Amino acid sequence: MMKKIPLIFLLLTVLSGSLVSAEKDNQVPCISFGINGNFGLFDVISRNFDFENKKGFYTGGGISLEKLFSNNTGFGSGIQYRRFKTEYVLEESGTSTGIKYDVSWTLQSINIPFVYIIAFRGDNFGLNLEAGAVYSHITKSTMKVDTSLILDSYTDDALKYIKADQIGLTAGIIFIIKATDYTDFTFGITGEIYPTNLLIERDYFNGKLNMYNYSLTAGYMFRTNVFSGQAE
Repeated sequence: MMKKIPLIFLLLTVLSGSLVSAEKDNQVPCISFGINGNFGLFDVISRNFDFENKKGFYTGGGISLEKLFSNNTGFGSGIQYRRFKTEYVLEESGTSTGIKYDVSWTLQSINIPFVYIIAFRGDNFGLNLEAGAVYSHITKSTMKVDTSLILDSYTDDALKYIKADQIGLTAGIIFIIKATDYTDFTFGITGEIYPTNLLIERDYFNGKLNMYNYSLTAGYMFRTNVFSGQAE
């Protein structure tokens, strides 16, 4: 699956090239690209899975691409690296000792969003309402476990227990402030929820975990034409 990610991003780059050509013919306005970073809270919804968890956090950063088809509608995508960390407590059932396991869980992923944009533009300020889908490929999953049975903690590669490919829903509000004639600062709030089960289903276990997160995002975007998005 990792081989598919550069291919997807290459297709997005080719698409943006064709849109630039269309812009030269005055068919569609306003292409933007840039960098962004995220910081927020991460958690899971559990079903048939008995554990106590704390809200974790995640950080991320990557490249953004935005194309406005008109002054008020458009499409956004990009590619982003993310790192998630959360902690929870598992209690072993069916034992007289009531053994508990303190677990620290770290995930790393590559994310590609596909969002529809409703845009509002002024001379020096703008606003994007965004909603769509996000594809996430988990590249690493590590669990550090502490228990009273042993003195030292141990670390387990937990990628074998989860589904690496996840599909989620995303939405956000992004504020845009003009920096120069062809660049903008962006900041806002985004959220994601993943209906796909994070755990691999097994005959002896039917537990389900669904990820969700919400975060603050900030970035710097480069535009190909005037801020108002009017075709020349």
